[in-house]
Amino acid sequence: MMFWQLLALLAAMSGQEHARAAQGPADQAPASQSGAQIPAGWTVARPDQQGWQQCMRPLGADGTADSRMTVRCERVENGEPRACQLEGGREYPVRHRAAARCLAPLYRFTDADGQPANGGPVTIPVRLSVSVTNFH
Repeated sequence: MMFWQLLALLAAMSGQEHARAAQGPADQAPASQSGAQIPAGWTVARPDQQGWQQCMRPLGADGTADSRMTVRCERVENGEPRACQLEGGREYPVRHRAAARCLAPLYRFTDADGQPANGGPVTIPVRLSVSVTNFH
């Protein structure tokens, strides 16, 4: 197996473990969780596995990542965050900040009626905790 294929496999495996740990038993979480600033009554669905892997792939070069950042999105249109900017965590490496900015727009919001939400702004906390082992 080539090095990059192994790295992709390990990143995918780490992504699956992260997704299980982050999502818990359900794919949706109440909006008040983890210090997020989201309008009352809204529910947030975390990024899907494919989106998560795409955003996290560049962190494979770091080997490990452990950072906490916040991303503020000015509005939510049809459930999708728009105009997102890094709000907190500028002290982390560029790849970590890029991953957080990549992940934030992949969250999906629904209102109290279960419909895609419209409104905003929202602040999304992003914690990156990944460890990739390279075998030589």
